[in-house]
Parts: sequence; C-alpha cells; structure tokens
Amino acid sequence: MSLVINILVTLVLCFWGSMMMMSPMMFGAPGATNNKQAVLTALLFLSYPVPLFLLIGLFGGSYFGINSYKMALISAVVIGFLFTIFGYTSMVKNLLQGIANGGYCVVEQRVYYNAKLMEHADAESFISYSQADLNTYDAQLYAKDKQHLYYSGQAVSGVNLENLHAKIIGSDLYWLNDTQVIKGERIVEGADPSTYSAYDYYSFWNISGHEGNQVIYHHDEPMHNIDAQSFVPIDDSYGKDGQHIFYQGLAILADVDIDTASFSRLDENFASDNQHIFYLNGEDSHILIGAEPVNFEVFERNYYRSGEIVYYVTQYESAKPMPQIHAASFTVTQYDEQTNSDAYDKNNYYLRGEVVVTR
Repeated sequence: MSLVINILVTLVLCFWGSMMMMSPMMFGAPGATNNKQAVLTALLFLSYPVPLFLLIGLFGGSYFGINSYKMALISAVVIGFLFTIFGYTSMVKNLLQGIANGGYCVVEQRVYYNAKLMEHADAESFISYSQADLNTYDAQLYAKDKQHLYYSGQAVSGVNLENLHAKIIGSDLYWLNDTQVIKGERIVEGADPSTYSAYDYYSFWNISGHEGNQVIYHHDEPMHNIDAQSFVPIDDSYGKDGQHIFYQGLAILADVDIDTASFSRLDENFASDNQHIFYLNGEDSHILIGAEPVNFEVFERNYYRSGEIVYYVTQYESAKPMPQIHAASFTVTQYDEQTNSDAYDKNNYYLRGEVVVTR
C-alpha cells in the first residue's frame, strides 16, 4: 500500500512542478496582484506539498523511506526559494503593508508605482487615473501632482500643468494644455493642441496645424517631407501625397514613376497603380516584374497570378514566379491530406509554392 501512496504522491508533485512554472499566469489579469485575498489563496494552494507531507507523517507514513516531516521541511524551503525567485514573497510583503503591486498608490504620504517608491512625487496633491476615469485602459499609466505629469511612474519632462487635460484622439489617450500635446513619456514635437487630430480609421497618422502650414505625424513623429494638403493614409503604415508613397513617413519607391492617384492596396502584400504591381515590404518595396494590373489576380494562401505567371509569396520574402507552371489551369484549394497539397495545375500538386507530387 505504501508503494501505491508514494507513486500517487509523486504524480501529485509532478503536477505541482508544472503548476508552479505556470503560476505567473495566475496573476496576469488586470489588478490580480493587488487583490490580497486572491494572492494569499493562490500562494497557499501552491504550497500544498508541505501539508501533504505533514498529513502523511501524521499517519506514520514515509516517502520512499524518507521521513515525511523532513520532506515537509524540504518542501517548505524549496517553495520559499521559488516564491522569492518569482517575486511572490515581495508581492505578499507589499500587500501586507498596503502597497499595491501594480499601478499607483499613496501609502503613509509616500507615492508608489508598481510597488517602487516615487521619491519626488507629492503625496498630498497626487492624483492617479483609472480606465473608468478616462474611458481607456491607458489611463492607469498616467498620474499627476502639483509639479509633474507622470507616465509609467516617471515624470514627463517639460510639461506645463496649467490647463492640462486628457483627450482621446483617434483611439489613443493624449494630454493637452494651451501649447503642448503629450503622449506617453514625451511631448509631441511641434504639435498644436487646438488642431492635433487623427485621420478617421488610421490613428497612427495624425495632422496638426492650420491650412497652408500643416504637418503630418506618424506615431506622433513629425514628417516634414510630406505634402499635408494632398496626403491620404492608405493603412496604418503606408500613405501617399500627390507625388510620393510613404512607409511610416519615409518616401519609398522613389525611383519609380508612380501614379499616386490610382495607387491602392490590393491585400497585405501588394498594391497597384494604373501601370505597375508593387510588392510592399516597407523600405524594400519594389515593382513586381512581369505582373500587370489589368490581369493581376489575388488568390488565397499567398498565391497570385498575372497572365502566364503564377507567384507565391513566402513570409518576409518577395513574390517568386513558380517555374514550369500551367497558369491557365492553376487552382488554389484547401489543404488536401491525400496529396499533401494546397494548389494544383494540370501537371502537378503544390504545397506552399513547391511541387509535392505529379498528377
């Protein structure tokens, strides 16, 4: 019987090891590390090898010949060591002192962020924000006192607090005063608080200034090489003005005569104007040789066809023509287990652009 019990205890201990390694996920939910009862309950549960060995010892049992009380002591040492390594000991200590493990808190005239003391924060005037206050998750990253605006526990340098208020622009939270626009840990260079706004559906692209003196921003960085009057976002990364195509504010395809008026995305890999097909790969974007807008077709599974050429796009690589393909009969399918393929023509079956078997 003792052998059976020892085997069962071993299985239970194996489960404990896996659970201990996965335990950080127990505290992944917002506010979980600040819930004293939940944290203590979770850590007591993770400590179950100790009472398990104590219980075996009370009934006079041993673990493969080792005294169960000794095993309980060893378990307590191991668990205490792992709790220290994982930061759980500090987590409990903070909660017992009333200090939040996550976010801002004021305890005994001291201000903390993620349980770290903010030495220069003024506790009496300190204000922190929640998601409910400003209707966005990012609100909890901000706080202010009579001297500073804070982001992630750090003072944002150079911010004028007079008339400072929060505002959602696009889908992001900003702070504005009479002369400054603040996002995260910095002041947005040259932004005009009265005009700074996001393009509809493209919050990574912003515009600021009055007509004739406007500046385009991407990720809150000013782009002085863009004609603001003719600029139009294409998606969150690409945009165009009357003469150029831009990737995150950098002009691309500069050596190509592009008709920007007709330039548009076809899918995540390609765009076209009235003369060319372009493979879009950030700064390495280029014309797709042999492809024509009049007959370019987009298939599923990264296959494309233009006339007699079929292309396959491998992630992070350009589209490559598939050799010896019969373009007219080329068909893309769902994955077929019998042939291990996802496309075929009259001669072959293909998987990810490569021949797998002859038909």
